[in-house]
Amino acid sequence: MKKEVTTKKAGGKLLRVKVDYTGDTINNVVLGGDFFMHPEEKIEELENSLKNTKVADVKKRVYEVVDGVVLYGVDADTIVESVLEAAK
Repeated sequence: MKKEVTTKKAGGKLLRVKVDYTGDTINNVVLGGDFFMHPEEKIEELENSLKNTKVADVKKRVYEVVDGVVLYGVDADTIVESVLEAAK
């Protein structure tokens, strides 16, 4: 199943999450929007780290990848919430 969620928190930037999932497994994730992540390569690393991941492991995976990364306009919790919402 594929689902897209768009999130914009007060004072934040737009986050668009596209998730392809089967049951409790995320097959693929695409992140987009007008937020920034530095270094930028971490966005692709985050997407790759979430491939073939159990929904229960999303928070752990996101926090592992964004540890030490500078996020502008979005935070790790918002990314986790959006991915989980899209995987419902």
